[in-house]
Amino acid sequence: MYDFCHLLLNVGPKADGTIPELQKERLLGLGQWLDANGEAIFDTRPWVTAEGTTDAGAELRFTQANDALYATLMDTPTSRSICLNGLQMTNNGTILLLNGGVTLDWQQTEQGVEVTLPDELNDAPVHSLKMIPSPTMLTA
Repeated sequence: MYDFCHLLLNVGPKADGTIPELQKERLLGLGQWLDANGEAIFDTRPWVTAEGTTDAGAELRFTQANDALYATLMDTPTSRSICLNGLQMTNNGTILLLNGGVTLDWQQTEQGVEVTLPDELNDAPVHSLKMIPSPTMLTA
């Protein structure tokens, strides 16, 4: 049995069958975002927790596939350094920014995994990170 998630986009054609320009722009934008970040969405499954936060309080959503954990930042970070609270990476772990395929520097802290982002992030409302191998939750 398959589980499907449906996203209601509220897009409807006009009487002549054309899509209104504003709706067309939004659909194309969603498609561009999925081209860059779809790996964190398609063919993934839930992780041990679905949600988390950064040290600045930005919300995270977690998905996993194979040996990778995806952390989707639900807000554009305001600083170059963010801490993914509660995560424990292995010493040989790698973190990639999906939109751009950039390998990011990181370090383990008592609070979680501190990640250094590029000077400028691509213009997107949401950014996805891929962590290989999948980290674990910090234990208290």
